[in-house]
Amino acid sequence: MTDRELLELLVKKVDQMQESLDGKLGKLEFESKMDQLNGRMDQLEGRMDQLEGRLDQLEGRMDQLEGRMDQMQLQLDENTEIVKAILHRQDETDAKLDSLSMEVHKINGELIAVKEQTLINTSKIAETNTIVKELQKIERKQEQTIDLLSRRSIDLEAELRSIKQ
Repeated sequence: MTDRELLELLVKKVDQMQESLDGKLGKLEFESKMDQLNGRMDQLEGRMDQLEGRLDQLEGRMDQLEGRMDQMQLQLDENTEIVKAILHRQDETDAKLDSLSMEVHKINGELIAVKEQTLINTSKIAETNTIVKELQKIERKQEQTIDLLSRRSIDLEAELRSIKQ
């Protein structure tokens, strides 16, 4: 074998070794990028867990609000029954002219109590409306966050596909 042939053979071997090393280097870079992507996915999963926790908290708050609303409804029903009772008593007092004055004062007192309770209920309803508005703001922010995370996930999937190709 001549020196030239030997040299060409050596050049081919070096090229083959270079190609082999390039392939291995590419695999290492790919694995490194995959590890980075897995890390990012873990972060996203953590954020999603946090969001789920927040949603659970919101559901708890909503359950509390529903409980309050149920209590207010019961109170309103009770107030309605009181007003019905007052009207019934007022009809009876019409038949009893002698006790009209005392009954009117009694009904007046009860009506004032109903008005005070109505004011209290109105205040509670206003508080509830404020809380609901705050919850709606929080919900919108969470929806925006979920949308952002969804877009990021899609971008990461696209990046992953491009890396695979």
